[in-house]
Parts: sequence; C-alpha cells; structure tokens
Amino acid sequence: MDDEKSFKKLVISLVPAVNQAKVHTINKLSNQIKSLSKRKTKNDEEKVQNERKIQRISEEVAFLKKAKRNDFITFSLTSEANFDEVLQNENKIGGKIDVQARAF
Repeated sequence: MDDEKSFKKLVISLVPAVNQAKVHTINKLSNQIKSLSKRKTKNDEEKVQNERKIQRISEEVAFLKKAKRNDFITFSLTSEANFDEVLQNENKIGGKIDVQARAF
C-alpha cells in the first residue's frame, strides 16, 4: 500500500516537469521548422531534404500535442532506452523514423 502511494506521489510530482518539457520541445521543434523553411538552398536536392525534415518535425509536433502527459510519465518510468539507442535502432532498420519513438 505504501509503495502505491509513493508511486502516485512520484507521478504527481513529475506532472509540472513533463508539462514544461512538452511545451519547450514543441517550441524548439517549431523554431526548427521556421528556420528550415526560411533557409535558402543551393539546389533542388537540399530543398527536398529540408522539406522532408519539415514534414518529419511537423509529425512529431502533432504527436506531442495529441499525447497525454501520463503517457510520457509512464514511458519515462518504465523505459530504459535513451535517445541515442533509438537513433541507432532506426539506422539499423533502414532509416524509417518512428515518430512516436522519437517523441518519447
């Protein structure tokens, strides 16, 4: 019973940090979208690459806006993977980026 109460206290104490991290991440990604869209390119290849990045980042922002904070809290408490491991797994499977894995 005491473990359950302490777990609930931990979850409640993480709520402000998760909300702040969510807002900061969305703002950072939005600024990246702005800078990529304003960036001048030398050729069409760079332009296509920037458009792909903008699309990927937009999908991440949409996912972050829809996701519930409890999803982030439970993932952070249960997952042992860090961002570098997620990127390595994506590179191993051919570069297909999972928006949900990157957002968490």
